[in-house]
Amino acid sequence: MRIRQLSLWLVAGAALVALPFVYREPYHLHLIILILIWSFAYTSWSMMGRFNLVSLGHGGFMGVGAYVTALLWNHLGVSPWLGIPVAMFAAAILAVVVGYPCFRFRITGHYFVLVTLALSGIVLQVITATRDYTGGSLGYTPDRTRGSHLLALQFDDKLTWYLIALGVWAAGLAIWQWVDRSMDRYALEAISEDEDAAAAAGVNVTWEKLKITVISALMTSLAGALYCQYQMFISPDTVSGISVSLQMVFAVIVGGLYVSLGPTIGAIITIVLAEILRIVPGSSLVVCPSDKDLAAPEMAAGLEESFGGGGYTAVQRSALLQMAWDHVSSALDGRESAFELHASGGIPAWRGRLRRSFERYNELANAVAARLDMPMPAIDLERIREVPWAPRRNVTPPGPFSGTR
Repeated sequence: MRIRQLSLWLVAGAALVALPFVYREPYHLHLIILILIWSFAYTSWSMMGRFNLVSLGHGGFMGVGAYVTALLWNHLGVSPWLGIPVAMFAAAILAVVVGYPCFRFRITGHYFVLVTLALSGIVLQVITATRDYTGGSLGYTPDRTRGSHLLALQFDDKLTWYLIALGVWAAGLAIWQWVDRSMDRYALEAISEDEDAAAAAGVNVTWEKLKITVISALMTSLAGALYCQYQMFISPDTVSGISVSLQMVFAVIVGGLYVSLGPTIGAIITIVLAEILRIVPGSSLVVCPSDKDLAAPEMAAGLEESFGGGGYTAVQRSALLQMAWDHVSSALDGRESAFELHASGGIPAWRGRLRRSFERYNELANAVAARLDMPMPAIDLERIREVPWAPRRNVTPPGPFSGTR
């Protein structure tokens, strides 16, 4: 039976490794990479959750992993290969600081949940309050390297990121299986049933709980760091806070708490569902044109006709179209400013890449605002936090540009 199971795992692993070499659709590979990264994060939560250690603080651990890695790179030039271990160590220290008093003084059940909930809230508030360093609620973008992409752990090729995410996901499953087959599992199961009886039987309750908490925190912080390096944009809402913690809890429960692939199934369900809801007509989420849309002949003709007189390159015209969509969506929803959309971090991350790619970003963006003939504030990167809210208007989302305004 074990040989058959091992054979199935080897065949499945070989198929997953071969997948990006056979199927190279960028959008679908992007979704798979996100599923693998979040599956690893969900697996880290299930390491505790399966033993009745329900934590709502994992959003804090993930935020520490993401922001510490990015801040060390941007401000000190520390490579993520060194920054990620430092971030993981910081998350482990945070887990010990919060976990040891709870386990030593037997703060369990709902009270432990509330303590970890406070941890997520504190990390979120610290990130938001230190906006001069972290970007606050506007988000944060690691600097794009001008040297070695390997040293900076920045790759434009999705194939590379797919293999990295696949390896990390597999490592997460291996750790889950290691814990499941170790004596610690029996100790933790005994603790979850009756702490007094477990202690009377010789189990070091505090140590066993603290050990699994630190392992879980290390894994979660690694997931946050990888998410940051892949997306090249992070914000308090996407990698920290109670919403991220609840996302982990719900996904693991949906997929299965007591099986190794349960968190992966939960990640597939939640991420695919979120993506579907993101593009449903009538949703408050606005989707910018995809690369496939931009490559369509009628779209290319519209771009040429609309912006051909401006002396822009094809890539710049594509960027202009996406900025136009950005501004239109801002007008469609009065809750969003011209610079803050909630399309899963997609547009803010894209804008950060655009800002690094084009020196004339202000000029390009303001040209879009003028061409749209809509009351939009002028764009000044130095005063981006002071930009007023866009007025709410009843505007029909535009189709492909036809050359008319």
